[in-house]
Amino acid sequence: MMNIKPVEIGQTLARETVSTQESAVDSKVEIKGSFGEAKQNLKGIKEKIEFQKSQVDKLLENLNDIMGIFNVQLKFSIHEETKQIMVTVKNIKTDEVIREIPPKEVLDLAAKILEMVGILVDKKV
Repeated sequence: MMNIKPVEIGQTLARETVSTQESAVDSKVEIKGSFGEAKQNLKGIKEKIEFQKSQVDKLLENLNDIMGIFNVQLKFSIHEETKQIMVTVKNIKTDEVIREIPPKEVLDLAAKILEMVGILVDKKV
């Protein structure tokens, strides 16, 4: 009877060890699966963004064609410091800038203000 108990304990420990190893393998598979799904989702998002960019480009091209009737060109750009969209309205014949929406000077001022706020907040006391 004394010999059986250590065997039972050993078998229980062996079962627990196998069970723990199986759980670890299952966790690794689950993590790999989650990573694969995330990677696939990211790929899908990138494809949607590319599709949307191409649609926007076509729309802007059509809009500029229509505006050409009025001798006006619209140019869309992104202000580098503030990352805001800026529209420049130009006369096609004279290449004169009729209007900037919002004005570049306002976006430059906003960028300087953000920079100054950053300096004040980041400064150690």
